[in-house]
Amino acid sequence: MVSYWLCVTDEVNWRVVKNRRVWGVSDRYSAVMERVDVGDLLVFYVKPKRICGVFVAASKPYTSTERVFKSAGPSGREVYPHRVRLKSLVVPEECVSFESLIQKLKFIKNKKRWTGHIRGAMIPIPKEDLKLS
Repeated sequence: MVSYWLCVTDEVNWRVVKNRRVWGVSDRYSAVMERVDVGDLLVFYVKPKRICGVFVAASKPYTSTERVFKSAGPSGREVYPHRVRLKSLVVPEECVSFESLIQKLKFIKNKKRWTGHIRGAMIPIPKEDLKLS
């Protein structure tokens, strides 16, 4: 059964995802990453407030310490070692405004304080929400 994920990143690491076809998360989200399976769909939310692409998980999760992502933490040492390889499904020329989707997204329960719903690196979302992005 295919699962659907919203992956939250910044502009710099979005370029890594887009160009290298890999997604990585910190140790804090390793248990979530372990739930990803080949064929799952990953939607990329790029700060601030944009949906920039949909990818298919092309591998099982794996661990790598190769430094490919930029760390946002104060130490700058995070390598986001829990990773999955990706295959592009939809990467539009222009990103889609996230704000235009908020009222329709089922995973966002509080439409006025929606930012609380996207605090994690990876959030499971219902299939219906994927169709909107």
